[in-house]
Amino acid sequence: MFQIVLSASSEELRAANEELTVSNEELQSANEELHSVNEELYTVNSEHQRKIEALERANADIDNLLRASDVGILFLDPRQRVRLATE
Repeated sequence: MFQIVLSASSEELRAANEELTVSNEELQSANEELHSVNEELYTVNSEHQRKIEALERANADIDNLLRASDVGILFLDPRQRVRLATE
């Protein structure tokens, strides 16, 4: 009788171990996917950061040009409202 109980318990433990192994493999796969997505996000973020820096430089150049010119300029929006005016 004791042998039967041990055998049943052993089978249950093997089945549980197999389930845990499958779960672990799934988690490892999900972790690899997340790592891949994280690398893609890092790449996209780096590209966006470079574009932001380029836009900041261009904006600073335009601001400097407008400040240095003695010509008054009006910038209008699509509805012909004044967005910006230089002195």
